Amino acid sequence: DQHYFWGISLGAILGTSLMGLSPDTERSVMTVGAGIFPLMQSRSAAFAELELVYSGWYEERIDREFYWSVIGQLFDQVDPIAYAPHLLDDPLPGTPAKKIMYQLSLGDELVTNVAADIVARTAGFEQLGPTPHEVWDMPIAPDPPYDGSALQYWDSGVPAAPVGNEPPDFNWSEAAHIAIIGATSAETQMDVFLRPNGLVTNQCEGICDLD
Repeated sequence: DQHYFWGISLGAILGTSLMGLSPDTERSVMTVGAGIFPLMQSRSAAFAELELVYSGWYEERIDREFYWSVIGQLFDQVDPIAYAPHLLDDPLPGTPAKKIMYQLSLGDELVTNVAADIVARTAGFEQLGPTPHEVWDMPIAPDPPYDGSALQYWDSGVPAAPVGNEPPDFNWSEAAHIAIIGATSAETQMDVFLRPNGLVTNQCEGICDLD
């Protein structure tokens, strides 16, 4: 009688929008997701090769940034940032309030943490601690277990992403983006959460890492 949603990467990005619209699914886990497509593009290693082609028409980076922002308007109807305010509170007509576990990997090379932080803060998540990365202006969650929603960061062990709008170095063998998928602590947390009476738990002793 129960159905849940687990989104990974683009599945977590568009899955956040899906949850904002869904009249049926109330509980979900989003792993390495974010939102705001123009913000994500220039900071994603996945976009680097496309930028090489794109730069043939627009040599100056500032021009490319401008047009990414303009093109981003085409994504507004599906961008998670549009639905984030309606996930936990003020649900859209005909949809229930949601309970979401937001799992993030510090230093994510493909889905930038800064975009994830903005979406999560806009949605009104609370952050499980202790944490390797404190999201600005996000309250610390109550001591788990509890019934509700939360965000948790895993320390992937990779260098911090560049501060500016550029992609970090990337290789699949050491990628923070995929390292969290299959981590025992993340899977156990999801197993406890995606149940009819599911709870937010912290499966880590201290700061979560992927060792």
